[in-house]
Amino acid sequence: MPNIADTPSPSTDSGFAPLSLIVRQEAAEKTWSELWPQLVEKQKAIRIISADFGGLIFPLLESAITSNKVARGLQIVDAVGTTPIPEGNLAQWYKLNGKLAGLMDAPERVAEHARKLQELATNSAGEGGRVAAWVGAGVLADLLDDLDESAISEPIHRQSVEIALQLFGPGHRNVLDSQNDLANAMHAQGKHAEAEEVLRSVLTACEHVFGPDHPGTLKGYDNLALALHLQGKHDQAEQEFRKALAIRVRILGPAHFETLSNRNNLALELSAQGKHAEEEQEHRAVLATRERVLGPENPQTLWTRSLLIFNLRVQNKHAQAEAGLRELLNLRERILGPENPDTLKSRSDLAATLRIQGKHEESEKVHRELLAIRERAFGSDHPDVYRSCFNLAFALLYLGNLLEAKKYAERNEAGCLKLFGPEHSQSREATKLRQTIETEMDHRGWFEDFKKRWPRKPVEST
Repeated sequence: MPNIADTPSPSTDSGFAPLSLIVRQEAAEKTWSELWPQLVEKQKAIRIISADFGGLIFPLLESAITSNKVARGLQIVDAVGTTPIPEGNLAQWYKLNGKLAGLMDAPERVAEHARKLQELATNSAGEGGRVAAWVGAGVLADLLDDLDESAISEPIHRQSVEIALQLFGPGHRNVLDSQNDLANAMHAQGKHAEAEEVLRSVLTACEHVFGPDHPGTLKGYDNLALALHLQGKHDQAEQEFRKALAIRVRILGPAHFETLSNRNNLALELSAQGKHAEEEQEHRAVLATRERVLGPENPQTLWTRSLLIFNLRVQNKHAQAEAGLRELLNLRERILGPENPDTLKSRSDLAATLRIQGKHEESEKVHRELLAIRERAFGSDHPDVYRSCFNLAFALLYLGNLLEAKKYAERNEAGCLKLFGPEHSQSREATKLRQTIETEMDHRGWFEDFKKRWPRKPVEST
């Protein structure tokens, strides 16, 4: 990679290659070192970069980032070197360098460019440049969150809130968005109490500026309810969910997707409190609406049906759960196919529900079907296949078919030991099941031997 100063001058001064030519050559996988000589000598390169930095450099760097070509991006950055960056291009330059650092999994470098952007947002002369720099810092802070580096992003989010307050003033939507981003970074670190404090501030501002019926205010209720839920403050969380639900039903109507999502969140909150009967009512209301509006085969309808079935199982309403599972299994098998993960989950849940009701023959049949499908889909050496062997062995144990139960238990144990090692919980569970079956076989053998040695005599009538 030649340095700018070392780039040889051309034999004839024929000017610069058009930008369109450079872009075409970039697309043809030319390296930057092959493109750079077209910018001619150092002085002219500096002039053209300064004059058209955004039009010339940014498309190349953005192309490298979008196509995940880290080496190409570094070539471009190195080629620019210490060339003065026009002030109007600084925000985009820092943002793209931060994105490139994100591709390199270098969070500290991402944070460094975010801080440069925040400094630019504070000190830049032009208001447009300050806003662009603030936006760029937010993009890089979000990138850090995506990299699971919320501890690094949190101070950047805090500073972004302060800059937004200076740029836009309290209660502005951009300030509220920055505060929500800060709260999310806190949640990611388990700082739910601090997040609650920030979110209460956001909600108060939304209620004051926009009113209780505004979408931003409704989202504020949702966010606060989540923060309360994560702290175990379930009564308060339920109150916020109900408050938002009442407004959404009134403003948007009972069939609106936001209303249904709100009702679903309320149901999950009720579940966390053990209010399963109330939870069931909410799930049934959502299911009835989604079946009517979206149809019974819509993915959201199927998901709601699965939540209702889980609730029924928790309440020990196993007969209703069985009926729901059979219907759900038929739908998923027809729509998604027998090997889809959701279909397999429904079949497994049906087998478990049958076993709980003492329907061991039916449970065994479903487990055999599930094992055959998983073997066909994943092959014989797969964790889910071994789990099916375990469940089938368990069902056969209940039925007293000990020889076949032992066969599947041994297969499961061998597979778990191979995949996970002897200390893994699944391996220990597998060994325990095999030992239980062998113990039962020993007991049964002793009893059969006892009956042969000491046949029971008929009781004589008197």
